[in-house]
Amino acid sequence: MNFLKNTLLVGEKYTRTDETGTLITVLEDYSSLNLPNLYEFINQCDKSWFSYIGIGFNDKLERIAHEIYGNAHYWDIIMIINEKSPFDCLPYDDDTIKKMANNKVERYINITGNLLPVNSYKRLYNKYLKEIEDENEDRYILKIIKPAFIQEFLQQGYERDAF
Repeated sequence: MNFLKNTLLVGEKYTRTDETGTLITVLEDYSSLNLPNLYEFINQCDKSWFSYIGIGFNDKLERIAHEIYGNAHYWDIIMIINEKSPFDCLPYDDDTIKKMANNKVERYINITGNLLPVNSYKRLYNKYLKEIEDENEDRYILKIIKPAFIQEFLQQGYERDAF
């Protein structure tokens, strides 16, 4: 299994069959995707095709795709449906959240040039920590296409030139 192998890219576009016999279109990069057209297609899909799953902070898109669809290459479909970046869509662990909050405080100090008293530093840190934790909560839920509809989703997407 290749790391973050793509299912839905555009550019130098070619079609082939993967090891499971699934027809996939391989594209060079996501910058050539017509995202408004793609999101319009997704929004027009039958709502019963979609579901939501909970994930953990150490999950990987490939593992999730393999568990759901039996094909790790569908990681990018999950990413696109959720309108997320593959590098910034999964939950952060507690240590990362604390580092992010601390980095925001340090950036504030560097930009303003103001040294903060300990109490002010703690208040600002706690404010940033709460913001990041709140944003992180949304990362524990991913919208997916139900496995029974993934092939129909792909077929209709290709037919409508959404990918």
